[in-house]
Parts: sequence; structure tokens; C-alpha cells
Amino acid sequence: MVRYVDLIQDAPIKREELKEKEAEPRKTRKLDKGDMEEYRRIYLTVQDYLEGVRRRVTRHMDFDLEPAIDFLHNIIDTPNLITKLYQFTSEYGHEEDFTISHSINTMILSLKVGQGMGYSKDKLFEMGLAALFHDLGMFLVPDDILKKPDRLTTEESEAVRKHPEMIKVFLEQVSLYPMGSYVKLNNKSIAKVIDTNDQQPLRPVVNVLFDGQGNKMKVDQIVNLEENSLLWVVGNVSETDLPAGA
Repeated sequence: MVRYVDLIQDAPIKREELKEKEAEPRKTRKLDKGDMEEYRRIYLTVQDYLEGVRRRVTRHMDFDLEPAIDFLHNIIDTPNLITKLYQFTSEYGHEEDFTISHSINTMILSLKVGQGMGYSKDKLFEMGLAALFHDLGMFLVPDDILKKPDRLTTEESEAVRKHPEMIKVFLEQVSLYPMGSYVKLNNKSIAKVIDTNDQQPLRPVVNVLFDGQGNKMKVDQIVNLEENSLLWVVGNVSETDLPAGA
């Protein structure tokens, strides 16, 4: 029987190479103890971050995306790390807190599939970020429902089914990049958020204030990040950290 995990273990290969590839024994190396500790450290870093996100979401507070942006870029930019983390989650990634571990495992699986399909780093980043937060609404479902060992009542099942709607409401009420806030873009420039995009809350409309060298722009440069795939937000910037001349 062919397992689903075996189907995505390797990147797609050319049709003419298929028979030769099938005849070869699988050469996946088991993670040694040192590998396991390193990948578990990365996994737990993401887990700690999501636990903090859950605490803030349950209080209807916004949360900082910068740590997620940082570790996603590190995972994508480090050679073979996606494959190693996928192997780690297949063997060990089953933490007691299912809501958290499921989100992490989905992120890693999405990156693995996207990598196998030849997606660009930008596309992998968007895919990984969406996967990481796809179950955000489950943080608003009470623990006594999530951990209930028995069959859910009709009312409890309805509460779980509403979780995608909860994500939409949360993002509408708590903007990740509210108007008037300052953000850093991937080209190191600093911009002020002047409008939001409901359909893509991670890609607001910004006015670039400083270029990548910290020089103040002489004229307004309005950029709708929803329409510009080459630029994206990499983090928030506090007003006190703005370059001189702001």
C-alpha cells in the first residue's frame, strides 16, 4: 500500500526517470540525536510563539508577526531545512497540544509540498504563513470543547464549525498592520501604513518614508503591497526607532 507521506517525500521527477527511481531503495537517513535536538529546538521556538499568539487572540488583542516572518524566512533560506523539519515532524512532531502542533505540522507540510512543486521563496513564504495561521479561529474555541473525549453536542459542533468565521472577524477587528503604524519592508525601507486590504491583511497600502539606507524620501511613494509582489512587510517599527528626520 502506498502511503500519502511517501508520495510527497521526494520532489517530482521526470516521467522517463520513474521506473529507474522506483527500482532504487529509499535512502532517507534517520535523524541522529544531534539532528533531532536541533530540529526540535526550531519546532519548540515556533510552538512557544504560537502559544503567545493564542494568549493574545483569546483576549482579542493583536500580536506581533515579526517572529513568524523571521523564522519562516530562516527555514526557507536554509538549504535542506524544509526537508529535515518535514522528516522530524513525521517521526516526532506530535506534541500534546494538538491545536498548536497541528498548525506547525501543517506549515511544514505545506512548505514541503510547495518546495516539491518548485515554488519561489516568496510563494513558499506566503504559503507557510497562511498554513501557520489557518487554524487561528480554533484558539477562540473553549478548551472543554477542543479536549472533550466524548461526542460533541450540536451546539458544540457548531462552535467548532464557526472557527473560520472567527478568523475573519478577528482580522477585521484587530488589524495586524493598523493605519498610522510604521513597518519595515524586505528592501529595508521604512514605510507608514495608510490603508489596509481586507482580503490580504498582510499586504497593506504604505507610504515609503525612508529608503534602505535610512535616507528620507523627497517625495511620497505610495505602494499597494497587494499589487506589488516584489515587496512585503518584514516587521513593525516603533516610532522611537525611526531614523532621524522623521
